[in-house]
Amino acid sequence: MEQQTLKDRFKNKGFSVTAYASSRNLDRDLLYKVLDGYANGKKKGKSKDCVEQLRIDGVWDDDIDGKELTYDPDKRSA
Repeated sequence: MEQQTLKDRFKNKGFSVTAYASSRNLDRDLLYKVLDGYANGKKKGKSKDCVEQLRIDGVWDDDIDGKELTYDPDKRSA
């Protein structure tokens, strides 16, 4: 069986990004970035808050998520 992405696991739990962020006092735009792999919560701040909440709700898997970011910073457009 293929490993589900963080975003897939989030959606399979029946969560909506907007409602989830609002109900848990999280930054909606940053939550999107975490789910897409552009932020991983390794530093203190709002992304770490998102990751901690995802852990509490059983979405974040420490063995899979946040090990590497899914984008290449050298290929970002200006």
